[in-house]
Amino acid sequence: MEKTVGVDQERYNQLEAQRKAIDDARQVQTEQMAKEREERVAANTVEAALARIEAEKKASEDAREAKKQALMERAGTALESQQLMFNRENLQRPNSAPQPTPKTVVNR
Repeated sequence: MEKTVGVDQERYNQLEAQRKAIDDARQVQTEQMAKEREERVAANTVEAALARIEAEKKASEDAREAKKQALMERAGTALESQQLMFNRENLQRPNSAPQPTPKTVVNR
């Protein structure tokens, strides 16, 4: 009977060692998965921040371009108004071409 107890104890020790090895492997795997999850979250956070920065940059550029376009349109409108006023003034004059002035002859 002592041999049976010794064999059973040996078998128990082997099974216990296997169980411990499996538990250790699971623990390592769980830690690795947690680390990978943290890295993905960090990467997603960085990607989101970069995307937000790019969107803000694009919006700023679009706003700058819109402002520039509005200024150019206003400048064009002002120039057109000046041209119209100039043309209107010239049309109101009876003879817009300069008239020759009579020359006076000076005796020397």
